[in-house]
Amino acid sequence: MAKNMEKKTIATFLVATTIASFVTYGIFVPSKKPAEAFSFISIVTIAKKVIDILKKVQRVKEDTSLLSPFGGKITSGGVACKLHYWVATMCGPFPCTFPGVPIPLFGRKIDVGPPGLPIAEAFTLPYISKIYGGNNLSSGHWTLGQTLNQRGTKLVLDPLKSAVRNTSPVTVGPATLYNFSLSCPEGGVILKVGTD
Repeated sequence: MAKNMEKKTIATFLVATTIASFVTYGIFVPSKKPAEAFSFISIVTIAKKVIDILKKVQRVKEDTSLLSPFGGKITSGGVACKLHYWVATMCGPFPCTFPGVPIPLFGRKIDVGPPGLPIAEAFTLPYISKIYGGNNLSSGHWTLGQTLNQRGTKLVLDPLKSAVRNTSPVTVGPATLYNFSLSCPEGGVILKVGTD
């Protein structure tokens, strides 16, 4: 009886470690790239991709057909862009996947109400948005600014979202993070904004 129990335990362990190695090497993680160990270098690589793309889109700011004005009282605000991902790990002897908790990354989103030129979910991006005045992008403050319209915002966000989507899976301890995506508000990217 004890030997049968020992054999079952060993068999369960072997199956679990085999499945864990499959998860780590991308068999249960749907990706074309192998998983990388999470490290400071991983963070720097991702950040560098994002910064390079944001610098390249500076030319979009010069096209006046892509601009829209706004102004009025800020009615609400919050974090603009978030990183989404899936997690693959072992749940006992079985592999399981689930969505990870979204990570707030960068930018501030604001809603601007009347009087003036209202706008919903306009947001700032590093290296693109210039903030003048008191830098008060919170409720109750008055603001005046300029955003990219939907076409201009798409030109900025599409390469950024593509770079995040193409990030290799990252292994953190027993878990593999994969299927990265970036979500940003539906409003326009703020180019210039002044606040009271």
